[in-house]
Amino acid sequence: MNPNMVENEMEYKISKFILMQFICSGPVLAAAEGHTFIILRILRFVRHYVWIYEGQYVWYLRKDIRSMFTAHSSAHEVSLVCITY
Repeated sequence: MNPNMVENEMEYKISKFILMQFICSGPVLAAAEGHTFIILRILRFVRHYVWIYEGQYVWYLRKDIRSMFTAHSSAHEVSLVCITY
């Protein structure tokens, strides 16, 4: 899920599937000392507090959006970009 790594929807779905498989795996259950309620809380957190912001962190959804070559939403940067061009 690194920026610029997932280029289409299929790659993103595979990444999500692998994440879910890892969360439900034996090593994570062992780290939770066998408490399945911890695994369920992790899954609930990911579903309710991470995936709802997919539009903001998924690169393939945002790669075609035009920008003013700014790193921040500062009006000063936009004015500098417009002046130099």
